[in-house]
Amino acid sequence: MADATAVDRNALDLFERSLRGLLTTDGVDVDAALAEVGWRDFLAADPVAAVPLLFGVQGELLLGGTALDDVALDALDFDPSRLEIDGALVHPRRCVDAAMRHDRTLVVDGLVVGERTPASFVVVVGSGAVIVPATALDCAVVQGIDPSLELVRVRGTVSLADVSMADDVDGAAVAPACRRALAYELLGAVDAMLATATEYAQARHQFGQPIGAFQAVKHRLADVYVARQAASAVLAESWHSEPECTTLAAKALAARAGALAAEHCLQVLGAIGFALEHPLHRFVRRVRVLDHLYGTEAELRTQLGRLLLARGRVPRPGSA
Repeated sequence: MADATAVDRNALDLFERSLRGLLTTDGVDVDAALAEVGWRDFLAADPVAAVPLLFGVQGELLLGGTALDDVALDALDFDPSRLEIDGALVHPRRCVDAAMRHDRTLVVDGLVVGERTPASFVVVVGSGAVIVPATALDCAVVQGIDPSLELVRVRGTVSLADVSMADDVDGAAVAPACRRALAYELLGAVDAMLATATEYAQARHQFGQPIGAFQAVKHRLADVYVARQAASAVLAESWHSEPECTTLAAKALAARAGALAAEHCLQVLGAIGFALEHPLHRFVRRVRVLDHLYGTEAELRTQLGRLLLARGRVPRPGSA
């Protein structure tokens, strides 16, 4: 990843206002809006500020787009000019890699975020990456529970003679960077669900008082808030500590916060939360899908345990 340089606070505030203004427009083209506000420039200049801002907004507004590719390519330190046109990065569906290299072939099975027809795919393999012609792989739109993400499953077996190798990149940095970004997106969705449920608890009355006055409701919302803050603390530390461990923990905690928010906010909202006319179900769908990208909560906890067991130590805060 490029070295982070602090961006002026006023510039970041302007970036956020412009970003929200464009992204809340009906029928917005997310990728075009990000290009208009200079998202990639902010990412290169100050990822510590740009990534939480954008992905938090994406989670809050339930947006799609290809910003996760930008994060991955920035971490990979990959020059997009190697591609004939803007390419698409193949992301893993779970904890396993999106590709496995055999003697003379490469078996690819992963997801592209954002339905499109690129000329090439970038696939991380170990500590490097390969560029695979799009015609060499089969693509199918994922008909899942959250079609607004426009996920495309990409798979196939291709000869190594037909791909371009990119060994001068940092493939190991991609998964931590993407897990961190997805964790911020999960927390953006959690914030939106929590705000919706809190507003409802203040407005809905039973027995002559707001339901938010009842301890059962307070405890559910408090549990979501505590889980959200725990994930946020680990996410903040992931910029300063060893990223492989901290991003595993951060995304697992963010996914747990998303699951709690989906459950408890639905309980607080009651019957209205089950209605398709209410937006809550869209957040529930989104957090479930994001949980599976780059590893589910359960998978990440297992992977983190194995990593710590193999190392025989827990990273100290600030030991990047």
